[in-house]
Amino acid sequence: MLRIVSTVAAAFTVTAATAQELPELEQDAGSIPIGVIASDEFGPYLTDNVGHPLYVFSADELVDDGIACVGECEEDWPPVVGLSANPVEELDASDFGTVQDRTDMVITYEGWPLYRFVEDQYDETPQGHGVEAYGGTWALARPVAFE
Repeated sequence: MLRIVSTVAAAFTVTAATAQELPELEQDAGSIPIGVIASDEFGPYLTDNVGHPLYVFSADELVDDGIACVGECEEDWPPVVGLSANPVEELDASDFGTVQDRTDMVITYEGWPLYRFVEDQYDETPQGHGVEAYGGTWALARPVAFE
């Protein structure tokens, strides 16, 4: 079961999250809406405006500038590209930033670039948590405000 956690839809419970059931987060030009969903299995984690889970990649710790996931990796784990993040009010906006990739600005959380996983579907639990691929481990981006 997924529980959307935000003032937009506090304690709203869904059994199968679809784009139509998720709260609409405001999106400015170039600003990426960031929300929080909690599940029984994973607890709270960051999502984009349509409920896709957002991930961090352990190999990014080894990169001084940019992101570690490039080439074929980006096809499976596309980075969250935008000029800025627009998080729900439970999240501290100062925890978000950007890092310059080769051609795009990638949204970061607590300094970690954020990614989506192409295997995730709206009505399933996150598929990418704990996956080891492309030289690192993928983990759901956990909101520090909920720890």
